[in-house]
Amino acid sequence: MAHFEILLVLEKVKVDKLSPIARSHLMAKVRNSNTLPELQLRRAMWTIEIRFRLGQRIGRTQPDIVFKRARLAIFIDGCFWHSCPIHGSRPKSNQRFWEKKLTRNVARDRKTTTDLESAEWVVMRFWEHEVDQDAFGCARKIAKLLGKSSTGNLRQ
Repeated sequence: MAHFEILLVLEKVKVDKLSPIARSHLMAKVRNSNTLPELQLRRAMWTIEIRFRLGQRIGRTQPDIVFKRARLAIFIDGCFWHSCPIHGSRPKSNQRFWEKKLTRNVARDRKTTTDLESAEWVVMRFWEHEVDQDAFGCARKIAKLLGKSSTGNLRQ
């Protein structure tokens, strides 16, 4: 096989268009907190006068929003990272890696929910697209579970 042919074969094998350093830099920008859906839900909750604290840990997990007295843990799951049945997708490149990664994420979510529920916590999970479509609706569900009126300053 000639040198030129080897280069063509190697070019076909390379699936990532970015260098490892550029890929690392891009992945470092992926946020795990204060994402847009989180901010939308928190804004909606604040508007209907639900007050909350951030950064609260429950054992080894840190839900997006926690109400310690009510023992309520809220998670906002990204459609890609948590394999949403409607919007979840699998990348075409490096399929084995992504299949394992996303499957582990789903398994970890299930275990976290089971562990919290066995410790007598209530767990609410919202998909990213649910919050995007109706943040106030999600906030009202939380208010209902907390036993609060959701008649605050609604803009909808």
